[in-house]
Amino acid sequence: MAIPEIDTKRTANRVKSFFNNDFPGICRRAGRNPTGLKAVIMDGMPKQSSYANKAEDTITAYIDRQVEYEQVVNAIKSLDITSQSIIIFDIIENRRAHWCYQRLHMMHTRYNDYKRYALNAFADAYEYRTAGESDLHSYVGEK
Repeated sequence: MAIPEIDTKRTANRVKSFFNNDFPGICRRAGRNPTGLKAVIMDGMPKQSSYANKAEDTITAYIDRQVEYEQVVNAIKSLDITSQSIIIFDIIENRRAHWCYQRLHMMHTRYNDYKRYALNAFADAYEYRTAGESDLHSYVGEK
């Protein structure tokens, strides 16, 4: 069985789309701020009142939302520091590319290459964290 070739440009675009479209909803459902990734502390305690109907279902849904959020956060944390910085500053915080590449002491072209690398590395890490349930990769020959 041949391993399919990854289209790094399209994968990077899919990861950007994930952070623009899906990640804000994941954060809202988990009650988290997308820019608060540096101080992630999960206490495991539900934030719902104790008199809610179907408390077990409420707690289970809460935990599921927290797990979904933690998968993204842990995927980011598993990347090298430069990739983490690019994803947090450029993709999540929407800082200008000029600000980002100056902060990281890179030239514009090097920054663009490393940004594609970081987005593809996130796709790998996120697929691992979700046990293959979420694949953000795009493959050569795929439409």
